[in-house]
Amino acid sequence: RHAVYGRKRPALVPRFISSGLAEAPLEAFHACNVEPAAYEGDKEAFFGRYGDFVAPRALREGRLLNSQGKWGDAVASLQVDVDLAPGEEKVVIFTLGATKSRANTEVILAKYASADAFDRELAKVRALWSRFIEDSWVDTPDEAFNFMTNIWLKYQSICARIWARCAYFQSSGGIGFRDQLQDSHIFLLLAPDLTKKQILLHAEQQFPDGTVYHWWHPGTGLGAHTEMTDDLLWLAYLTLSYLDETADESILDIVVPYVPHKGKKEKGSLYDHCIRAIDKVLSRFSKRGLPLIGEGDWNDGFSHVGPNWKGESVWLAHFLYDILKRFSPYVIKQGDKKRAASYLRKAEALKKAINQHTWDGHWYFRATKDDGQLLGSRTAREGKIDLIAQAWAVIAQTATPERAKVAMKSVEKYLFRE
Repeated sequence: RHAVYGRKRPALVPRFISSGLAEAPLEAFHACNVEPAAYEGDKEAFFGRYGDFVAPRALREGRLLNSQGKWGDAVASLQVDVDLAPGEEKVVIFTLGATKSRANTEVILAKYASADAFDRELAKVRALWSRFIEDSWVDTPDEAFNFMTNIWLKYQSICARIWARCAYFQSSGGIGFRDQLQDSHIFLLLAPDLTKKQILLHAEQQFPDGTVYHWWHPGTGLGAHTEMTDDLLWLAYLTLSYLDETADESILDIVVPYVPHKGKKEKGSLYDHCIRAIDKVLSRFSKRGLPLIGEGDWNDGFSHVGPNWKGESVWLAHFLYDILKRFSPYVIKQGDKKRAASYLRKAEALKKAINQHTWDGHWYFRATKDDGQLLGSRTAREGKIDLIAQAWAVIAQTATPERAKVAMKSVEKYLFRE
């Protein structure tokens, strides 16, 4: 089925594509290994009207109201009354989860009814996370930096971003093509096989023309096939990151299917997937030799910058240059010297166009709109300088050494704040 969302626009119409959306047949549960005194199933009943996390009504009054019902704003809360003699200890075990049936739930509840079983399971969880956390470790004079780098950012990237997909702007649970590819960088030093798994998973969401689902819901057939112009390149970028870290070039030969299109099923090697993505972006260039921004690049908020396929993305130019230079050696190894030479020529032409057309005096501007208006430029009324256009000029080495220094000094002057 095809459906359209958003306002009608001149050239671009994002598409939901679905083979029929089916809700996952799950039942959530919250339980305790001792009989609770009361429960709460409604958020307003728990917090109270205008209540908050600091002082919810349930804690102020010390009681739950046994609220329940399908149509409320659901919450799961159990009240357990515990009497302790002086020096006495008691263990109360709470479980929270979702299963396909009540029978499955009861099996889980029985499994975790004892403290010993709970301790064994917790030991397994700690062992799992020690694998991810302890394999790379930093020790600096800044304890906050150490904690964030060694523990918290790893946990957030893996648990919240990749597994749960519950970031502030991604609460639907869908997999973002660029989002979870980027997130899988976290595994490169810890478990690169999981980065590999993520790369191949995303390759399956690519169409034969090189475009991809902007996001999709696993197992539902529901996804958004958009004209975001950076999504497809992250497949090649993460593949390069994986190759840099592991030297496992066999990944390029793994055959992965494309999204079936117009009744046809097609498949190709990961190398072929990467080539189709790169070639698609190279086919969408302005007369000045810069990549078109289309429905937006890394900044989804630029969705109305280039709907008529005239606006340009300067950041995407830096990004594409980096990929062309780094991917070309693998193209040569695949025996396609003609394509590799073409990529290198186009990379140098792109670098020249970037420095000829997008240098704004003290930094690189960010993009042009369909009407030629500049974004991230000193001529703009607001948003005069954009960080990633400067950072990636340095990362990709599209900037001359002199311009790189000037651009980053401008970043420090205008964007750094306490």
